[in-house]
Amino acid sequence: MSISQSVVSFLQQRGVHYTVLSHDKTRTLEATADNIHAPYAKMLRAVIMTDGKTHFMAILPVTHVLDFKALQKKLGHELFVASYKNFSDKFGCCERGSVPPIGEPFDLPVFVDQSIAKLDEVYFEPGSHSAAIKMSASDYIQLVGRNNIGQFAYPLTALAEKDVSSIRYASPLDMKRRIEEIYELPSMPDIAMRILELSKDEDASIVELSKIVQDDPSLSAQTLRYATSSLFGYRGKIDSIQDAIVRVLGFDMTMNMALGISVGKSFRNPTDGPLGMDAFWRHSVACAILTQRLAKMMPVKQRPKAGVVYLAGLLHNFGFLLLGHLFQPEFYLLNKMVAANPDKPITDLEQQVLGMGRARDVIDMGHAQMGSWLMDAWGLPPAVCTTVREHHSEHYEGEDDVYVNLVKVANRLLKRVNIGDENNGELPQELLEKLGLNEDDVVAEFESLIDGELAEVEAMANQIAA
Repeated sequence: MSISQSVVSFLQQRGVHYTVLSHDKTRTLEATADNIHAPYAKMLRAVIMTDGKTHFMAILPVTHVLDFKALQKKLGHELFVASYKNFSDKFGCCERGSVPPIGEPFDLPVFVDQSIAKLDEVYFEPGSHSAAIKMSASDYIQLVGRNNIGQFAYPLTALAEKDVSSIRYASPLDMKRRIEEIYELPSMPDIAMRILELSKDEDASIVELSKIVQDDPSLSAQTLRYATSSLFGYRGKIDSIQDAIVRVLGFDMTMNMALGISVGKSFRNPTDGPLGMDAFWRHSVACAILTQRLAKMMPVKQRPKAGVVYLAGLLHNFGFLLLGHLFQPEFYLLNKMVAANPDKPITDLEQQVLGMGRARDVIDMGHAQMGSWLMDAWGLPPAVCTTVREHHSEHYEGEDDVYVNLVKVANRLLKRVNIGDENNGELPQELLEKLGLNEDDVVAEFESLIDGELAEVEAMANQIAA
């Protein structure tokens, strides 16, 4: 536990009564609230904004989202969420990512949502991910100042009937600015670049691939787990990465599996929620394995490349990782909206939260287009780029549509067990006919995977997400 000394000094100077609650280290404020048994509605968070010159702190419960329009009207000028790197120096005494909702010790003007003044007590992180402070709400309001209170947030429970495009975290100007900065993303991880380069070498050997995989302990462990899992049915002993490639996985499969896992390690998004890393990898691994099995059921002459099929299934939702990287506050809201509206199409929720499709001056782009953009920039196979872009298209026809259609069928099946973001679990007969698949056989294969090996799929996904 490492409480910010600036916070401690400030509280002592003001003479307010407070209690420090220690807990296991957490990654989200919701997890902190769970650890200390505090209501979410009383757990405070701070959002740092800027007008390009001055930074401001908006304070609201974790159960609420910002009404940017109301806040900008109050201040009289444009605001956007500040990048952490641009204000992190102010919080040098705090653990990275822990921003105490008190402005004065950090020389930041504050705006406090009026819902906080109606509480009896509040909780917040004091610059540490393993401690929380509890105090009366009246003492907290005294600390931040009553003149700074206003209405600029809505509870998540009230969003179902609202047009949330008007209360999203970022303004259209900010959204456009950050999308235009897309090419400033971190480079492809070194291990992924080495694998991608090797995939282009016609003379590449199993020994070379083994060496690359062995250079990454995490990737090595995941490769061995794949090879020894019940998913591949190999009952012999696997002593090395080379054994795993030669005896079980094959060169092409290992190459694409390693490539998919390594590029996915580029981003560290929130772990929880239907769009968090845990759910992302659970869906991705299940889709990759199911898509590959469906491909093996196709007529021989129609079958696409097995390794590329696996990679397309694994990365088809990669745009969510990019979305969470570029638009962290908006991604937080989208994650909450998907959880609250499981039967509403994800593309509709994106339009609500991000204003996509409503504000033509922003960019008509969702997670699928954004993910495809990055896949193409990183030089991944065209079939993967197409699948990432078109996997939500109702009637896509074109080059590499076999990969798109396999992923669609897999996702429809996974929806039956509440995995993924498809709208329903019905299998379009048109797609099955195009792929040369029989519905009864497809359903039987799916049920075999779910009944016998879903636990293994989840274990592998957890290993990747860790």
